[in-house]
Amino acid sequence: MVFFVDEVGDNTSQKDDGNVGGQKFVAENNAHALICSSYADSHFTILEFTKACGDAICCVIILAIYEVEAKNIMGFQPWVSNTNGNPTINIKGNCHGLDKYYPLGPTCTYDEKEIAMYVTCSEFGSITSKILRDIVKHLDSNLNFNHSKCMPFLLLDGHGTCFEFPFLKYMKMKEPSGQ
Repeated sequence: MVFFVDEVGDNTSQKDDGNVGGQKFVAENNAHALICSSYADSHFTILEFTKACGDAICCVIILAIYEVEAKNIMGFQPWVSNTNGNPTINIKGNCHGLDKYYPLGPTCTYDEKEIAMYVTCSEFGSITSKILRDIVKHLDSNLNFNHSKCMPFLLLDGHGTCFEFPFLKYMKMKEPSGQ
């Protein structure tokens, strides 16, 4: 029950991606490369929680927005041609999978239980102590650890957000009695 997490930040802007005129792109047979790009900055952070053996536990996405909407969680692929009725009405029949209008993000499996990705936001798309606390709450609610048998261990990097009050207070509440 040893877990690791690290984050990587990124930006959807392709303004300075180094693509020079005449560069070739890889695409499937009988398909053309979709090379539309955005010059607008849209920062985000992705965290992957893994077991010590390397198995993924949960994917976390932190967007640089002020409020998470359903479209941020579900994603959408308007080019999908095989829809099940009107995708804006039949949402359930058109979601969850690479070939769906609303593909949803990655899910991970831990002890035969699927754990959905966790999507949240902050002003700059970076982690905060409150977000870290909420992620651990998400994991606790999905993994149902039996703390009387053993205490899960989460190894974090040295960001200051790991040592701020909201996260530390929640972790203190998780300690087994007598420690």
